[in-house]
Amino acid sequence: MAEIKINNEKVYLSAIMDLYNREVKAYSISKYNNEDMVIDSLKQAIDKVKDTTGLMIHSDQGILYQANEFRNLLKSYNIEQSMSRRGNCYDNAVMESFFAVLKCEFVYINKFKNIEQFKYELEKYIDFYNNYRIKANGLTPLQEKEIYLVA
Repeated sequence: MAEIKINNEKVYLSAIMDLYNREVKAYSISKYNNEDMVIDSLKQAIDKVKDTTGLMIHSDQGILYQANEFRNLLKSYNIEQSMSRRGNCYDNAVMESFFAVLKCEFVYINKFKNIEQFKYELEKYIDFYNNYRIKANGLTPLQEKEIYLVA
């Protein structure tokens, strides 16, 4: 989860990424750092997957990821939960890296009139990130996914 300041207001971003190809599968934005936000992003991700068999979700040990409703939702879809070791940010490095890239490439270089504009522009950035932004392997997340599906 990331905290982002828009015109002196804090917003929180919960994102779920497919670690195979680094595609952002779902995200949720809220003015409040609460359980509803992480559950919303999880439900969005589940809706995009046809079969949750064998899926695992990884997060830090934040209280929101340990909440009963979140864990019950995972259990109801047979999704295994993995958590970082306490105080070890390297265990969640992929998401921390994504949030750093998002802030450098999107948040810090733009001036947003309000949170609604930020949400609108964020949707376009996530589309860019998934479909056009080339990663170190020379592929976009979408290209990497297509290679996997063909193989």
